[in-house]
Amino acid sequence: MTAFGTVAAGPPPERRHVTARLGAAVDRPFGFLAPHRHTRLVLAAGRATDPPPFPEHPWEHSE
Repeated sequence: MTAFGTVAAGPPPERRHVTARLGAAVDRPFGFLAPHRHTRLVLAAGRATDPPPFPEHPWEHSE
């Protein structure tokens, strides 16, 4: 006679992360940094010296 046990299994528990969305009107030169949250090591950096003009009413598309 053979016997064995089983355990119910499924997908791992859902991991939740805190996120934030940020909007900005870019109409002048700017620089940016993307640091790692825990180590504060800068992962990416850059600058935009000539951004396109921001439309006065972005919801109105003029073509």
